Amino acid sequence: KATLMFKDTPIRYAPWIGFSLNNQRTSGLLAPTFGSTSNSGMELTVPWYWNIAPNMDATISPRVMARRGLQLNTEFRYLQSSYNGIARVEYLPKDNITGERRDAYSLQHYQDLGHGFSGSINVNGASDNTYFTDLSSRLSVVSQTNLLRQGTLSYGGGWWNASLTAQRYQTLQDPAAPVAVPYYRLPQLLVSAARPDLPLGMNFNFTGEYVNFSHPTDVTGKRLLLYPQLSLPLQTAAFFVTPKVGAHLTRYNLSQQATGVPDQISRSLPMASVDAGMVLERSVDWFDHAVTQTLEPRLFYLYVPS
Repeated sequence: KATLMFKDTPIRYAPWIGFSLNNQRTSGLLAPTFGSTSNSGMELTVPWYWNIAPNMDATISPRVMARRGLQLNTEFRYLQSSYNGIARVEYLPKDNITGERRDAYSLQHYQDLGHGFSGSINVNGASDNTYFTDLSSRLSVVSQTNLLRQGTLSYGGGWWNASLTAQRYQTLQDPAAPVAVPYYRLPQLLVSAARPDLPLGMNFNFTGEYVNFSHPTDVTGKRLLLYPQLSLPLQTAAFFVTPKVGAHLTRYNLSQQATGVPDQISRSLPMASVDAGMVLERSVDWFDHAVTQTLEPRLFYLYVPS
């Protein structure tokens, strides 16, 4: 048993208490929280930590709210050599104020698929538009409007990489102050490449993107972006010069445009730059201490036609 004293006055008594003696996790009750909000009244949360396995655990937190009822909050974490993630679920069987069932969930998962492939998902949702403003006590959560729902498949192939993403949102609307629904990316393909081993010491870099922007009411469209670059780094011990040329190519195919507005828009933008610099050093005495003074002037010139 344990008693907590403050200035010789007992303020807390526990008939039994358990804790780890070897820095290992152990199952058991965590410190409860007690508070009050204008939406839910007096509330008490008593978390219970469950040490399922060395790579897996859960926290189960019953939350009693005087005005709304009993809510169950859970958090489950897992970790393996090829995957890891965290899942959260909040469940209120019946809100005593609204008379409805209310819940929210969140899942973040990463998976190493092998052979350079990997995948991830980030899915969030809530049962109704006012779930967080009614039930959450954290300001960062209350202010949430767009709940991300995204899945990504990636590949890393050494000198080039690619990723394919599907992304949309659940938008929680306030009837008194509606917000704009963001565009969905269904899908988005990103490609990047770098080859620093070309003949004559030249470097090649490339970024590309194809994305389909979807929206329930606004203009929708597809965008293709290509940006190849070629540079020639020249360097000695004292100076360097890197001339570079590239072209930024963009094309849009749009739908639901207003009358008289073109459905296809394209742009070709060549670019050239020179990055040059010097490194000047000398040894000097500074209050009887030998130091090295360095001066590194640098010049960067960029040309983009208007």
